[in-house]
Amino acid sequence: MPASAIRFKVPILAVAALYVAHAAVFGDYIADDAGISLAYGRNLAAGYGPVLYPGGEAVEGFSNPLWTAIVTLGAALRLDGHDGIPLLKVLGLMFGAGALWLTTLVARRAYPHDAHGTRWLGAAILAAWTPFVFWSGAGLENPLYVFLLLLATLLQLREIEDTRARAWSALALAGVALTRPEGCAFFIAFLVHRVIVLREGWRLLTWAGIFVAIFAAFLTTRLMVFGDWLPNTYYAKISDREITELWRYLVTPDDPGFDYLQLFVLTNLVVLAAAAVGFTDVRHWRASLLMFAIVSGTAVYALYVGGDFWPAFRFLTPALPVLAIAAQHGIARLPIRKMSLRHAAALALIGVVIYGSTGRSLQLRAQHLEDTLISLQGRLEQARRMRALATALGVKDPLYLDPDIGGPSVAGLRVLDLGGLTDIHIARFGWYPAFFRDYVFKEKRPHIIRTQSTWTRTSRVTAFPEFHEQYVAVDSREDALGLHGEFIRRDLLTRAGLRDDTPVKVPSFAQAVRDTRARRLREDAREREGWIQYYSDRGRRSISHRVPRSRRERHAA
Repeated sequence: MPASAIRFKVPILAVAALYVAHAAVFGDYIADDAGISLAYGRNLAAGYGPVLYPGGEAVEGFSNPLWTAIVTLGAALRLDGHDGIPLLKVLGLMFGAGALWLTTLVARRAYPHDAHGTRWLGAAILAAWTPFVFWSGAGLENPLYVFLLLLATLLQLREIEDTRARAWSALALAGVALTRPEGCAFFIAFLVHRVIVLREGWRLLTWAGIFVAIFAAFLTTRLMVFGDWLPNTYYAKISDREITELWRYLVTPDDPGFDYLQLFVLTNLVVLAAAAVGFTDVRHWRASLLMFAIVSGTAVYALYVGGDFWPAFRFLTPALPVLAIAAQHGIARLPIRKMSLRHAAALALIGVVIYGSTGRSLQLRAQHLEDTLISLQGRLEQARRMRALATALGVKDPLYLDPDIGGPSVAGLRVLDLGGLTDIHIARFGWYPAFFRDYVFKEKRPHIIRTQSTWTRTSRVTAFPEFHEQYVAVDSREDALGLHGEFIRRDLLTRAGLRDDTPVKVPSFAQAVRDTRARRLREDAREREGWIQYYSDRGRRSISHRVPRSRRERHAA
């Protein structure tokens, strides 16, 4: 084996070992939201349709269609044992490892003249960086998103160098758009990049046509199945933030989006400084322009949505690999002739990243062990306790109202989503009192209610007279935000509430779609009947009664 190959492979093996060791710090942690995709995947694989529970309505209550499809395939192959946690963990870490490898390939394609001795640096930064590793193993779509975006970047750079190359980057970008809703914006960025650096005619139309055809087919399918062009999560996450107000957010020091970006910059100054040096190399402006567009687009999205309640900069993960690549190139550009000194600079940068990440990673581990990180495991345990309570009261199939729905849905409970991600009514009307109290306490009448933190204040579910008439506390506490805790329907204690005249339905894909259409008609009728008062109140009410896009309310859980 040539000496140059050995010098490259040994550091890559060390990077792989660092990645595995770093991922092990977080143990078996899976975010509760990952349970939503798992529940949908299991029900799809079982033939019940895209539903949160068998017999439910077909509601697009997930923001990661491609990730959910992959989880569905895993469930169909019966790889989802042990509550699906190993499946989610392995899938995420595999795509994370693939992203590490693609990082080295993109770096070589973007900056081919960098010395062999530093080509491992970008991947090493990622393997040591808490945000990348934590979210690679948290069970959500982040590693798939990063993997596909890196693949699209690699293919685009290749297509720019070789005009005869097939337009495979359009396929990768379609995957990006199907993984996250905001992924569509990267198609625009890549399109503008091609227009600037290439003089294409029909080839550009072919490239764009591939993406448009795939995404149009997806939108058509969404409309046919769910009855809407947009996912239900879009309506559930609407807030008062507007794209036209970006500049105001950027210049407002106490804006949550500004705070989010500022904290990232302050905690990663050295890497960002090295990346800035790499981006300023005009010799490779085509590659740098594309990667800078990825970083800028990711930052703009984080600013627009006001950051995120989850730790470790989840919304910035798409930018991490290209920042690492640019930092690698920045080290390669240092005016140092001796390779040993260049290696020392690279190792120093890795040391800084490891030093900064050690405390953060250990803190996240401690939060997981204390069950304060909204884990799927913790919510599963709580859901099973609620199911056992319902069984003891004689309720075979309880309806459970809760804002944290991953664990309960994986545990097999029928879940009424207080946050509205998987519920058409709450996503559409929020917690407008006249509609919400009728929907919850008359139409749905959940057997068990759990509410906590600012979800209590936002929904005011425990403030209605109907709640105090119909429910009794199992475990409760009260503070300035309201009455929190777990509550059961009062009539279950006398067994009067065990009678259920609801017609028994055979769960199926077709049934789920029919029920969704019926639900939309009922909500249309509800709005027609009360539209004057509803829109009058909407104009007067504070926007604080809506859920921020980041579902920030969970932060205090």
